Amino acid sequence: MYTRNILTFVLVAICALCSFSSFVHAKPPPKPATDVVVVTSPQVNKVYKVGDTITVKVSLPGGKKNILYKANTPIDLSIQKLIPRPNLNEDLGTVPARTLSTTGFKFVALQEYIIDTQVNIPWRVRAHFDHPSRSGFSDSRGFKIVKA
Repeated sequence: MYTRNILTFVLVAICALCSFSSFVHAKPPPKPATDVVVVTSPQVNKVYKVGDTITVKVSLPGGKKNILYKANTPIDLSIQKLIPRPNLNEDLGTVPARTLSTTGFKFVALQEYIIDTQVNIPWRVRAHFDHPSRSGFSDSRGFKIVKA
């Protein structure tokens, strides 16, 4: 009489125990490493047209004492929408930290960067670095790219 209820209970208990081991323990997204690198250009709310040259520059807090400056660590640059999961994540290039902080890096705003469903969402440039003692990223402030 109670066999079906007991079997159901045992089955649910086994499923519950098995599901505990398959939980994904997600961490919150990492915070920007603004104590090591700060993207200062492109400027906030600046509007660029397709074909314009955009300059990316960074500031290295601490100057020549900065760990990225000392090791001249390569910094990877990418352009993406200023939203949590952007549709476009285009690599722009890799530039040494000293060059990026002094002369900067230039790239051209391409037509391929225009996403029709996201024209009102600003862009950002993400600077990512992997130093032996630390890795991290920093984002530029939002800027726009519009059709010419």
